[in-house]
Amino acid sequence: MAGRYAGNEFTITVLGDDPIFEELKTIGAKSEDLKITVKKTLSLDQVNRCNILYISPDKSNLLQAAINKFSANTLIVTSKDGLGKAGSAINLIMIDGKLKFEINPESLKKSSLKAKPALFKLGKAIS
Repeated sequence: MAGRYAGNEFTITVLGDDPIFEELKTIGAKSEDLKITVKKTLSLDQVNRCNILYISPDKSNLLQAAINKFSANTLIVTSKDGLGKAGSAINLIMIDGKLKFEINPESLKKSSLKAKPALFKLGKAIS
C-alpha cells in the first residue's frame, strides 16, 4: 500500500470491540524503523487522522460514515461478508476455514491509495 503519513509515524485505529486490537498492538511494539501507534475507540467521532481504520463487525453499520469522513489516504479494512462490495478497501473473509481477503480497487482509488500487483495475487479483487 502506498499512502502518505507523517515521517515515521503510522497510526492504526480499531473502531469497535475486536480481538484484532491486541494482535495489532504487538506489531507496534516490534517496529524499530517506524513508530506505529495502535488505538481503539468505540465512536467514529473520536477517530482523527489515521493510516488504517479497521472497522470491527459490531461497528460495520458505520462503514459509509467512515468512507465519507476519511475520503483520502486512509485504508479502510473490514471483516464482514458484503463490506468489500459496500466500499471497504480490504475485507477479511473466511473461505473454507481459512482467513482470506477481498480488495476493492475502486475504493483504493477513491482513497488515493495504490496496491502493488502482488497484493492482488494474494487476495480476491472485487468490484
